[in-house]
Amino acid sequence: MSILLNKLKEIVISVLPVMAIVLVIQLILVVSPQGNAVPWVDIFRFLFGSLVLIVGLTILLFGLDLSINKVGSDTGNSLIKTRNIGIILTISGLLGFFIAVAEPDLLILAMQIGQFSNGAINTFLIIISIAFGVGLMMILSFLRSIFKFNIRPILITLYLIIFALTIALEIINPNLFPVAFDSSASVTGAVAVPFILALGIGANRSDKHAREEDSFGMVGLTSAGTIIGASVYLLIKSNVSFDTVTVPTSQANGVFMPFIEGLPTYLWQAGLALLPFVVLYLVLQFSLLKEDKKTFFSKLKGFLYVFVGLLLFLLSANVGYIGVARELGKNLSELGIVAVTIAAFFIGALVILAESSVHVLTDQIYNVTSGSLKKLPVLIALSIGVGLSLVFMVLRTTFSWLTLPMLIIPLYSIALILSFFTPKLFVGLAFDSGATSSGPMAATFILAFIQGVAIHFGGQTATLGDLFGTLAAVTVVPIISIEILGIIYNKVLNKGESL
Repeated sequence: MSILLNKLKEIVISVLPVMAIVLVIQLILVVSPQGNAVPWVDIFRFLFGSLVLIVGLTILLFGLDLSINKVGSDTGNSLIKTRNIGIILTISGLLGFFIAVAEPDLLILAMQIGQFSNGAINTFLIIISIAFGVGLMMILSFLRSIFKFNIRPILITLYLIIFALTIALEIINPNLFPVAFDSSASVTGAVAVPFILALGIGANRSDKHAREEDSFGMVGLTSAGTIIGASVYLLIKSNVSFDTVTVPTSQANGVFMPFIEGLPTYLWQAGLALLPFVVLYLVLQFSLLKEDKKTFFSKLKGFLYVFVGLLLFLLSANVGYIGVARELGKNLSELGIVAVTIAAFFIGALVILAESSVHVLTDQIYNVTSGSLKKLPVLIALSIGVGLSLVFMVLRTTFSWLTLPMLIIPLYSIALILSFFTPKLFVGLAFDSGATSSGPMAATFILAFIQGVAIHFGGQTATLGDLFGTLAAVTVVPIISIEILGIIYNKVLNKGESL
């Protein structure tokens, strides 16, 4: 019970800043002479959705600790001990594929892509394409762990491939470049990140030759795989013409009824997302893990908690958050570029604190560095990075000449260059941190808020490319901020101090 209460406390502290900033923006819209306040029924639905989110994420994180995290750690440990390359690579690839399918962020993003493309981009196929990319990167991650490859040249090679694919997309169909890069954030949420981190820890724990820097990088590589998988599929669809999108206002009626009406849909989606991973665990249990009955049934109970938490998360995000965030972004933009830019920075800086996967990562950083790098400096660096990324996205929606490639490609280039100057530990850590910054809150609230800004400055309409790209910035800017933190950390450490 104490573990559950600690999870609840953590989530409440994380979600309260989001609730507070929404209420502050609403009050600004109410008192401003030019303000157009969001209907209070939508605000009350958001507040109720926040309560559902708190309960859902608490149950989800508790279930993850009982099931998916332990499956990841135990499987990573058992895989390395087999010393069989074929088994290691096959199972790691399957694990990557199925954990991607089970990630709610990917489901939310894919549904939005399908909706705004009027079905031209198939929701199911974009999920499968991204999941294949994740599976390939999991294989590459284990190869790196086994043969002790340096992560820097791997990242440079991967992003050169990504640049080539996405530049081709930009030339053939500019609407698809933002969609491809937003994929980088689609499999780095509440389910996938803890599992991938646990898998890496388990693999390193069984390897007596493992280095400190080997503990990080798997999530960052996974993020690169999502862009590659999405880009390949989108290149196939690049000849499709996408119409201008008119985003409808919220059609939900009342505070509670929309949650009841949405329950069957998200019940099915949660079950469909989690079932393949449960089946894979059963296969692993009877072939590789062979755990005792008590451990086995404990993990099955954990999967049940994950299912309930995932259901409540999807319900709260889709019914309570996306619509009101989009309305806030659109209405706040009516007060001018200065107001919406300032608000965007604070939204980014505060919402990142609500990402559960960020707290999982900072705990691991603290443990791996034996407490020499505390959580607070990492959180501050990430907050500044995400805040600045939203400022960039607001400027992009305002100035039509400022395209996403003009922002993203130079920023990733800076991140790759800085990787030569930051300590080796911080190379993988920075790319992991960037990926975890774009978790459930980014995939729902932040993305929808910037979409609302784009709708306003687009005259109530927008192209498919205008509505995506935010998660790409949320992923890359924190990489740079953590690399800079790494340079500072190295100087402080050389003085015999801790940061």
